[in-house]
Amino acid sequence: MSSTRAGLFARTSDAHESGAGYIPQKVAIQDCSFLFGILLLSSVSYVGRLGFYADDWFVWATFYGAKDQSAGGLLRRLLPTGLGVRPVQALYQAFTYINFGLHPLPYHLSNTLVLAGTAVLFYASLRELRLPHCITLAVPLVYELLPHYATDRFWIAAHQTVLSQAFFFLGLYAALRAVRGGRECSFCLNAVSILSFAFALLSYEAIFGLLPASFLLIGYRTYTKRHGNGDKPHTLSFPGLGYFLVAAVCLGLILLYKVQATNRISFPFRHPSSTHIGELVWKVVRVAIEFNMLHYGVGLPRVAFALYRFSGAGAWPAIIAGVIAISVLLYLNWTFRRSRSTLLSRNGTLCLFAAGFVVFVLDYVPFFALKSNFSTDGVSNRVTIAAAIGAACVLTGGTMLLIRAVVPTKLQSLSFCGAIAAICGLNYVCIASFAECWAKAYIQQREIVLEVRKNVNLPPGSTLLLDGFCRYVGPAPVFETWWDAGGALRIAYANDALKADVVSPNLEISDDAIRTTFYEKVEGRYVYGERFWLHNVRRKITLQLIDSLVARSYLRTMNPDKNSGCPVGTEGIGSPTP
Repeated sequence: MSSTRAGLFARTSDAHESGAGYIPQKVAIQDCSFLFGILLLSSVSYVGRLGFYADDWFVWATFYGAKDQSAGGLLRRLLPTGLGVRPVQALYQAFTYINFGLHPLPYHLSNTLVLAGTAVLFYASLRELRLPHCITLAVPLVYELLPHYATDRFWIAAHQTVLSQAFFFLGLYAALRAVRGGRECSFCLNAVSILSFAFALLSYEAIFGLLPASFLLIGYRTYTKRHGNGDKPHTLSFPGLGYFLVAAVCLGLILLYKVQATNRISFPFRHPSSTHIGELVWKVVRVAIEFNMLHYGVGLPRVAFALYRFSGAGAWPAIIAGVIAISVLLYLNWTFRRSRSTLLSRNGTLCLFAAGFVVFVLDYVPFFALKSNFSTDGVSNRVTIAAAIGAACVLTGGTMLLIRAVVPTKLQSLSFCGAIAAICGLNYVCIASFAECWAKAYIQQREIVLEVRKNVNLPPGSTLLLDGFCRYVGPAPVFETWWDAGGALRIAYANDALKADVVSPNLEISDDAIRTTFYEKVEGRYVYGERFWLHNVRRKITLQLIDSLVARSYLRTMNPDKNSGCPVGTEGIGSPTP
């Protein structure tokens, strides 16, 4: 593999798969096994300690209270709640609940396996693009350990983003494989590709910005394949035209359905001007620079160390981080030596860096048109799983640029392997630190539910307001609002009519009722009465909220800041982390 190649792509003949530019099958199997194993290793320290959070409790309580426990009955109970815009998510949740019930471990094990499969499909797609071995392996390796989308590892309600990403890479791989396979198998593979892209969109919207880029790559691969086979230029665009037309119609209809079905699109202007669009794009560019190049780029060592100290994760994450880093260094050095893979040329490295930055920006722009917070570590970072492809390219390309600039040629390959190993180890430290927060949050949830169930006798139709605990452990939610507190207590009391909410700084007391706000929207209005109760978990005090005087007196003496003395938390972000 030549180190003087000007760009990323290798224009090679397809006659021999083992030739230059195409990774041999034996090497590919080894690489995929390594990617799969590293992902599984990265989950060992936390996967058995995770639980249910936020929306999970609402969904499981909805299923738990359904009289018809069949798949159809669960879906009929769930779809009116608003998940019809993501039907694959609804099907996934119903199927997993039927099989796993209220045991969190199988859910998280399944998600870990899907995430590992996603990294393998990413690798397979890059292999079909004939990219150099150093890129085909390093980029998915960095991607699967990025903390940018850490929430998707821990939160069951975010597992559909991992599923969406897996479907996306399956669709991309199938389309690229159809190009290589010729007409004999192209119809079936193209059908699989379009169906996979459709399932990806129906699972989650994060891959929306990746679709144009994927079609460009498929078109480019079709062009280079026909060109390598000696086809005439005027025939080049026609073989894949049907695929692109069918894909555009199908995916366009899905997008139209989702736009009509959701109320989350929130442009501040109906007729956006070039100034408004420019401001939006610049905001995303600024976030991309701060997120990829500063926070999780040059600042990664500081961030990893600070998060590790903040979480109190203990020795095991540090040991596993060392094992991951050493394994990555040894394997990359071994496999690159065997394949005689060298670093990209300067132009190729710049292309990789620029392409990654553009992918991140393009995929993140749509989410700035939605009612979504941006977060480097809170639950809002779940939407970054697709844009993180660009982050992996930026980190890999930036590392190559730095090594080419300061390291002698003979040591560049080994230095690159060492740098990628260090990045993977530090990224894992961030993930393990976040995981510790999520594990602690689940422990606190169970303690709260057990304490309430033991000490509070709630008559049918009661409403309970919880106080005296911290709503967040770092980025991880304990109980935030009515859907998680209410869901957990409805299951604990086996009472589908029970309502519950939490005291927060956004709580408002009026003469006739108490109102709670979440994401700047009034979520609950609770009228005073004999069945309205408040329970302080820390002090084990239960009050009957019969009027506003009782409520104001309690908060004035027990919780004046309505935050129980905890760090200030924000919806979608959690409480501050280093």
